[in-house]
Amino acid sequence: MKYKDILRFGSSVLPEPIKNIIKTYPPLCDVRRFLLRQESYWQKILRGKILSVELTNRCNLSCRYCPRETMIKNRCMGDIDFDLLGRVVDQAASLQLETISVVGYGEPLLYRHFLEAIRLIRNKLPKTEILLTTNGVLLTETFSKCIIDCQVDEIIISVNAASREKYEWMNRVDRFDQVVSNTKKFLALLNQNRERKRTRAYVQILKELHSEEEIERFREFWSPYSAPNASVSVKPVTDWMGSVDFGWAGLHSLDRSNAFERERYPCTALYYDRVVTVGGKVLACCMALPTMPEGLIIGDVLKSDLKDVLEGQRLKFLKELNLGDGLETIYPCDRCDRWRAMPNIYIRNRIQLTRRKWF
Repeated sequence: MKYKDILRFGSSVLPEPIKNIIKTYPPLCDVRRFLLRQESYWQKILRGKILSVELTNRCNLSCRYCPRETMIKNRCMGDIDFDLLGRVVDQAASLQLETISVVGYGEPLLYRHFLEAIRLIRNKLPKTEILLTTNGVLLTETFSKCIIDCQVDEIIISVNAASREKYEWMNRVDRFDQVVSNTKKFLALLNQNRERKRTRAYVQILKELHSEEEIERFREFWSPYSAPNASVSVKPVTDWMGSVDFGWAGLHSLDRSNAFERERYPCTALYYDRVVTVGGKVLACCMALPTMPEGLIIGDVLKSDLKDVLEGQRLKFLKELNLGDGLETIYPCDRCDRWRAMPNIYIRNRIQLTRRKWF
């Protein structure tokens, strides 16, 4: 069991007095943070060798939990130019990236050059992890074989519902049977001969929009199709910096309380959530994709090299604000609680000799 899984388990079983002691007594918090920072996963985040590339911002669904209506008002719909993608991948190769995500803010399988894009990224970045998220509607055998043959390291299939009725209620369209069928066929291909492969699949359901009974039924349904290269992922929903109103689901506010932290701590999104958009703009965090706020645009790969953007002054300034407890002064970070979604790995600066509040 990973340390963050132990934290989640502890937050669910420890009595409130014990959790309050951990919050109040700083050495306990610092020891916990120090242990978290030692994990290879968190080291990768701190090194900042992670990048997302938005292949398309077009989508074939109209999900209620998605801020698409907000995004359409602020962005032009389209795909990334394939030549621009090639330049970004070439420049990324020189940065020795550890992870590249082709998620962005659309359905990546709609990208007309998707097959060529995945092959290009794998050929140029043979050792780099490739991450992909899809809603599964277009997950045909052709796409499935390409994803597995190109050794995409992680694919999240956003089924997101345990029944057709719930799927249609959430997504405002009935594609449930198609998505379930495509997912089953993909998992059968991935787990063929029960051989372990580089590709790992996660069949996703959204936590707050389902009861515990529904989530358990979802686990039981997908369990026979999972081994040895797949598992179920229960993902918390996000309101995308207040862009989504979950009143339709009876969630007028999302519970983002942290069991072990009393105050706001730095956000890790600045290290792992940087996105090259379809138009070439580079954002410090994917939460900014619906509104494209100027404060979180750190550069433009049409005008500058990717390395110069990722090592530029704007991102350095945001990171300093982050460690100095001032990121919440920047729009739209002032209305975002994404930082709560990840455990705090930062160590408190007790001496205060610098302007940094955290290390």
